[in-house]
Amino acid sequence: MGAGATPAGWYPDVERPGGERYWDGGAWTEQRRAPPPPTSAFDQPGPSGQSGSAWGAPPNMGDQPTGSIPPGFAAAPAGYQPGANTVTGYPKSAVAGWALGLSIAGLVLLCCGGFLLSIAGTIMGWSQMQAVDRGQRDPAVRGTAKAGFIVGIVGLSLFAATVCFYLIAIAASGF
Repeated sequence: MGAGATPAGWYPDVERPGGERYWDGGAWTEQRRAPPPPTSAFDQPGPSGQSGSAWGAPPNMGDQPTGSIPPGFAAAPAGYQPGANTVTGYPKSAVAGWALGLSIAGLVLLCCGGFLLSIAGTIMGWSQMQAVDRGQRDPAVRGTAKAGFIVGIVGLSLFAATVCFYLIAIAASGF
C-alpha cells in the first residue's frame, strides 16, 4: 500500500444509506453489512468510574469534529462522496430523467406508436415539476422535468399534426 492510500475496511455505503460496504484497499467489494450499534461515551464509565454527565455535555449539532480519527476507524477512501440526499436533504428520484428519456424516445419513435411514450413522459415531467414546486423534490431536477414535459408536448403536437395531415390527405383524395 503506497503513501496516501486508504486502508481496507468498512465504510458508509453511499448506494444503500444506513449500511456499510467493504473497501479492500483498491476497490469496493460487494460485501455489505448493517452498521454496528452506536456506542456513546455516556454509556461508558468515565475516569472516576461514573457514567453519564460525568463526561460532560455532548457537542452541539453542526460542530466540526476535533482531534484525530479514533482507533478502529479509517479515513474515507479517495474519491468517496456522500450521496446527494445527505447534502440537500431531498429524497433522491430518477423520475425526471425517465420523463425526459421517455419523451425523447416518443419523439424518435413517433411514426410507430411513440406518442404513447410521449404521453407518459409529459405526465411524469409535469408531476415532477409540481413536486419540486411543492418542495418534495430537489430543485436541481426541475430543469430535467421541464425538458421532459416540453419534449413530450412537442412529440404529442407532431403526432396530432401528422394525424391531421393524414386525414386531410384522405379527404382530398375523395375516399
